[in-house]
Amino acid sequence: MAQVTLEGPDTHAAPLNTGDVSKEKGWGPKRIIDALNAMLTELYAGIAGAAAFTVTVATVTADRPVVLPTYTVATLPDPAAGGIIYVSNGAAGSPILAFSDGASWLRSDTAAAVAAA
Repeated sequence: MAQVTLEGPDTHAAPLNTGDVSKEKGWGPKRIIDALNAMLTELYAGIAGAAAFTVTVATVTADRPVVLPTYTVATLPDPAAGGIIYVSNGAAGSPILAFSDGASWLRSDTAAAVAAA
């Protein structure tokens, strides 16, 4: 990533807040904001270049592990139709992936409701 350099206070001829930021002395708010925006733009471009997901109308493809939210049977969120979660004790005390039909959280192996025992 390229570095953005803020010039020292003696670089410009005019004092701060003259309205002409190209001639202002120091690191005025606009100059700092512009430098931060340049760095964020570069950062987001780098992130976009290493996309973790490819989304199309029918599929989502990940190029790295997908980390699901983790719950216990006692801390399950309200069911959300189509949701997928990891339940650390949802298969009679063992971990299981679970999905929701909108009314319940169901085990991915048997479609029975998740349960700690």
